[in-house]
Amino acid sequence: MARIFTIKFLVDEQDEEVANDRLNDLLLAAKTDSEDDDFRVLDFHIAGSTDINTSMEDSIVNETYAPGDFVLDWVIYSRSEFEANDGFGYWSNDYGWTSFDLATRFGGQSIEQMPDCRGKDATWQLAL
Repeated sequence: MARIFTIKFLVDEQDEEVANDRLNDLLLAAKTDSEDDDFRVLDFHIAGSTDINTSMEDSIVNETYAPGDFVLDWVIYSRSEFEANDGFGYWSNDYGWTSFDLATRFGGQSIEQMPDCRGKDATWQLAL
């Protein structure tokens, strides 16, 4: 019986078209070069791509990225909001600056604009 898998790739390539072409080549090779008759890639589709958040980008550049970070939950944290609001320094799309447990969980993707905060110090943080 055939199965459909959803796969995410994190690639270190800024040009979306180049990355798309390289992934297509990789998957096409898997489709056409199968030596195992019991396992064949029959078809594939790349649905699109998104930019990653700035903290993850920094971790790649600084070589501190840990495998799997791109599929973990991320939160937005502000030290200035945390200090001014008795520990409410985590961003929630529903409640504004709040506690860690109510913070909105984001994937590793970037967002258009970070929320406003007193110290202009909002940053991404793994939700560990």
